[in-house]
Amino acid sequence: MTDDRLGSILHHWRHKKGPAANTIHKLLGEIRDLKLEQFRLQAIVNKLPKTADGVVIEQGQRLWYTVRSHPEPLWLDVGHCSHDGYGWVVWGESQHESMDSVSAAFCYSTREAAEAARNTP
Repeated sequence: MTDDRLGSILHHWRHKKGPAANTIHKLLGEIRDLKLEQFRLQAIVNKLPKTADGVVIEQGQRLWYTVRSHPEPLWLDVGHCSHDGYGWVVWGESQHESMDSVSAAFCYSTREAAEAARNTP
């Protein structure tokens, strides 16, 4: 339900009386509370580290990235993330190192997404 639609319904029912109106008032209050909770939770999600293709990064996840010197995308198994003041850095085991790091801005959730990004000018 859009905010405009919710506002329209609230306006219509705000001065109504009776059992049906009481039920509608209660339901509209619950909808409002759920919308507020949705906004609160979205604010938390917005702060989480994400890949370049917008996927939230989780420990144990395999991410993919590309480098000019290597013809194929490389993988990194996420150990943890840290914020260096400029952006998120993903630390973990890669196919080359037992502990490696890559900027989350260059990581993708799938090999295909990394390949597609490499082929995009």
